[in-house]
Amino acid sequence: MVALLSWGVESSAQARRYALVIGANAGDPSDEPLLFAVRDAERVAQVLGSLGGVQAEDLILLKDPGAVEVERVLGALNARIRADETAGAESLLFLYYSGHADPSAMHLGGSLLHFDRVRAALGSSPAKLRVMVIDACRSGGLTRTKGARPVEAFKIDASGQLDGEGTAIITSSAASEDALESQRLKGSFFTHHFVTGLLGAADTSRDKRVTLTEAYRYAYTETLRATSRVASVQHPTYAFKMNGRDELVMTRLDREARGLGRLRLGSAGDYLIFEGGDRGAVVAELSVVEASELTLPAGSYLVRRVAGGKVFEAEIAVEGGRRSGVSVDQMRRVSGGEVVRKGMSDEVGASWGLSVGGEASAEVLPGTGPILAGVIGAAVDLDSVTLRVELLAGQSRSENASLSLSQDLLGLEVAALKLFDLDALALGFGIEVGGAWLRQRFDSEGTAPSRASLIGRGGAVVHGSWSVQPWMWIYAEGVLGAWLVKEQSVETGEVGFGGRLAPSGSAGLGFRF
Repeated sequence: MVALLSWGVESSAQARRYALVIGANAGDPSDEPLLFAVRDAERVAQVLGSLGGVQAEDLILLKDPGAVEVERVLGALNARIRADETAGAESLLFLYYSGHADPSAMHLGGSLLHFDRVRAALGSSPAKLRVMVIDACRSGGLTRTKGARPVEAFKIDASGQLDGEGTAIITSSAASEDALESQRLKGSFFTHHFVTGLLGAADTSRDKRVTLTEAYRYAYTETLRATSRVASVQHPTYAFKMNGRDELVMTRLDREARGLGRLRLGSAGDYLIFEGGDRGAVVAELSVVEASELTLPAGSYLVRRVAGGKVFEAEIAVEGGRRSGVSVDQMRRVSGGEVVRKGMSDEVGASWGLSVGGEASAEVLPGTGPILAGVIGAAVDLDSVTLRVELLAGQSRSENASLSLSQDLLGLEVAALKLFDLDALALGFGIEVGGAWLRQRFDSEGTAPSRASLIGRGGAVVHGSWSVQPWMWIYAEGVLGAWLVKEQSVETGEVGFGGRLAPSGSAGLGFRF
């Protein structure tokens, strides 16, 4: 994961901010260890320190702590806020937890920390504003006890004011729901979208400030959308009791800072932003209705846009202190085959195409000459394999002093290929098998009637193709195969089947539809 460098949002004496951020991969002995809870906590700490106005000395990150340590640190932090004369009347305490939980307690490395104790410590804090975000299974009980329930984002009417007193609690799931992690995102669905919102995706007002309400609404919508594609849907919940005039600004995006730049996404669609390339970490996943802007560390990113089943990509360099932008015109349209093979769009499960080309194959029998054939094929790309069927029609000619031979071949072959994509280039291998009807005609001084037979062919395929357009590709293949033919022994006159090595090569054009 990229590290968010310091972008010091100024904290006045009237609005000092403190944060306790906790990540616990290990829960109870009966809990399966989480993979990304600590990483989620690191991301939240990074964005609070860089864009959230929390100074380094006021930010505490705990990794896999026990319950006793969490209570001790929270108590010490409250004592510090009480004793800190610079905290002023408008101090804010932000508490974040990612890990295992049940409706009544956090699971911390074999120990339990009951939510009643956490709420009590939060409620008795001298900080005038208190925000708690819990990313854990069945954590919605926290908000349910405050009279909240899972609701759609547009029904939320909440303001977390900076100049008033109050408490806000956000949870990643309802009281009876699991909170899910994503291997692709390398984190939980909720925290990923909450952080993406804080980086700018949630700034619906376009005022370069992300409020607590905006961050929650964005995380709710995107978490619900993302988890609706898997087995267990999550409904984040929100409970608040705040007084005051202005909304609580969680992050500010309008300050220049060393090492941070802005990325503007100029077109509607679903976006994935990868660090470095598509094998890098997913920095953000977001839906854009209109132009949107994210704050990111300087570096190279791959931006992928999905809209209407079509996928576009571009490599973008984000420079510190500058704004970079990407539009559809700057992006490469990804071919349908690559979209399917890489699983880039949930809307596209298969990609169909037709191809035409030519093939040269080694002779069927000694002295009969190489076969030159025209090829028409149809193929379907699936996520794990490409299946193809081809029709061949070809001829060969050979002659000697007493005989002239011409052969007509009509064949059908099927192939299964495994392809690997390097941008527009696809390389792969596979196998093919098939059969053909072969007719031989003789021209000689004597009598030599025409004859026909069925032959077989199979072999290993090496494939390469290049998408010159999203709807068209050129290809070349080589096959190390063998003809299976019926032969008559000169010595004994017996008839049997025999194999004959028959390498071949082909090339042509393909068209997707």
